[in-house]
Amino acid sequence: MNLGMRMAAAALLCAALLFVTAGWGADWKALKPQGYLSDFAGVVDSTSRSELDAYCAALEKATGAHLSLVVIGSLQKEPVDAVARTILQAWSAGASAPDDRALLLISVDERRDSLVAGRALQTILNADTTGAVLADARPALARKQYGQALMAAADEIGSRIAAARGKTIDVHLPKRARRTLGDSIPWPLVAGAIPVLGLLTWLLRRPHHRPPPEEHA
Repeated sequence: MNLGMRMAAAALLCAALLFVTAGWGADWKALKPQGYLSDFAGVVDSTSRSELDAYCAALEKATGAHLSLVVIGSLQKEPVDAVARTILQAWSAGASAPDDRALLLISVDERRDSLVAGRALQTILNADTTGAVLADARPALARKQYGQALMAAADEIGSRIAAARGKTIDVHLPKRARRTLGDSIPWPLVAGAIPVLGLLTWLLRRPHHRPPPEEHA
């Protein structure tokens, strides 16, 4: 076999390998729920797990809505919303009220999150609500406080559902899970603006020297 034929064979082999491995994505449908909280990454502390399980059980008892909280290690290069929808659909199959379910997904490696809902909850957990829920969770998520992030999000989700259905949830999450004013301040933006403001102040206060008038003969 000459050099050209060897290179062609190697190229075909590489293409075949790429084609085969492209189909080796994670089988999200194979994941099995571990209760209301499914921590496949093993990052949520036991205290937060107990509090979240109790809250989600009380939410379902009061409103009929089932909330699944899922933490995974990696998205395997897949879109976070697509992964969340796939898991929700798989876990809703065979449920007594498949349309009355919602799922919050957090990916540890990518620090991405997603909230998806069944048909009966989509008007409550609409785009605006989803944005508020994820905004409440992200400060703690950025600090890798996954239990705190989940509690902040679950509290917001549960409150919205209960209010929309005129129900009261008997179990309350600890106040430490709620978002603080400091969390809502965009500190990186503030830090970046300080040098710019300092430079502008210096330029404004800098004395301006006018050139001397021209002498006329």
